[in-house]
Amino acid sequence: MRGSINSYLLFVFCGIFAVVHLANAEDDFVPQEEFYIFVNKEANTLSLRSVLEPKKILKTYSAISGFNAGDKIAEGDRKTPEGIYVTTGRVSESQLYKPLHGPAGIALNYPNPVDRINKQTGSGIWIHGVKDDSRLLKRFDTRGCVAVANENILKLVNWFVPNKTVVVVVDKELPRNNWGLQDADSILEQRVKEWATAWSSQMTEEYIQLYHPDFRSKNMNRTQWKNYKASLNKRYKYIQVEVSNIRTYKHSKYWMTQFDQRYESNLFKSFAVKRLYWVGAENNPLIIAEDSMETKEGPKTLGSGLSELSGR
Repeated sequence: MRGSINSYLLFVFCGIFAVVHLANAEDDFVPQEEFYIFVNKEANTLSLRSVLEPKKILKTYSAISGFNAGDKIAEGDRKTPEGIYVTTGRVSESQLYKPLHGPAGIALNYPNPVDRINKQTGSGIWIHGVKDDSRLLKRFDTRGCVAVANENILKLVNWFVPNKTVVVVVDKELPRNNWGLQDADSILEQRVKEWATAWSSQMTEEYIQLYHPDFRSKNMNRTQWKNYKASLNKRYKYIQVEVSNIRTYKHSKYWMTQFDQRYESNLFKSFAVKRLYWVGAENNPLIIAEDSMETKEGPKTLGSGLSELSGR
């Protein structure tokens, strides 16, 4: 009998040890590969997903979102925006109100270029912590941000890459939606290469055919953008655009391609993390907006006195 009790106690002890060990292993999680963030508002989750394997989920955390349901439309509506965003940096200490935001926050680029075209307003959309973790039981309790446990936000602020880590926010996720990072060699990846080739070849008509009628950038519409690019094509003796590391993200509202871009002309050269936003039929997507995070590579100045990043 005593042997049976001892065996039982040993079994219980081993079980407890295994649970504690697994918990500690979970606490020690550190992503070993580049990731993007996927927020499912209905499921109250924030997942880290691999950029090398589109279907691979690295880690999932509990998360809460805006007090009111639906996509953010206007300042003060207490809704969390839905779309494809990019982390812009860690929120400064002076901006944090710790009883509301906890110990840290990551800022997102809301409103992004598509949001601005759609006249969506608001600002200060972050991923942040909480006063205490009991707030996460409320599920929908922010002014529009995404909030996670404090220990998790303190991890995330050390892992994300400013101006590069992508954040996909959806109302809810169904298997048939196939949202988030897409497989390589998608039609969007081919479109990006066509776009780079048309730009490099200084073929204005072929280039502009890849742009949606409602395209906007730098306060220019599609016609103004075409004329702007045509004028640059006449000014430059040559243009060379190389793209690499193309990744395509899908949302119900639009697609976004993010890639590394090297640009060179006879006047200057630059490197950028570039983003193109696409809408329309899946077999014929067109560019509705674009933006980039740019790094200069050549200290050249145009004769007119314009900076080297003033025209492209």
